[in-house]
Amino acid sequence: MRFSVRHPLVAILLIVLISAIVAPLLLRQESVVMRPLDMELPAVPELPTPDALPPVSTSEIELAEQAINDAREQLRGGSAKPSQNDPLPVPAAWAVQVAVLETEQQAQAEKQRLLDSGYRGYLRMLPENQGWQLFAGPELERAAAQATLERLKIDPQWSIETDIQTPIVPFSP
Repeated sequence: MRFSVRHPLVAILLIVLISAIVAPLLLRQESVVMRPLDMELPAVPELPTPDALPPVSTSEIELAEQAINDAREQLRGGSAKPSQNDPLPVPAAWAVQVAVLETEQQAQAEKQRLLDSGYRGYLRMLPENQGWQLFAGPELERAAAQATLERLKIDPQWSIETDIQTPIVPFSP
């Protein structure tokens, strides 16, 4: 008997729940339904037109290409060489002279120590096998090379002699 009493109660409860859900949907007015759908899009904003640059003429392009080619030739050491009157050519980069060493083994060991310390470095052999020069760098700006020299001066692993006349030198590949 208990089972039969529960069935009508569950049925009545389901009917009440369904009517509570469906009744508001059926009884609401059209204006309430249409209000969320009546949206207007804002007007499209006008974007300012960018100022157009005048076109580059072919003669300007040719002059620029010629200047680029001349600069490349000068960097390669081609026909455009500095005259004897110029004290130093304008370098493409700068380097800091760290040491002058007698043997290649010493030079390679010191270069590795420089690299292990976090600096970039390279070696150059002196003329007539008089030794090897160790350089830190190269740096594109002289100020960056000067900063490298200052770091080397205070680095406890490196004691750069300050009596060297020009420790910052032009770099040439």
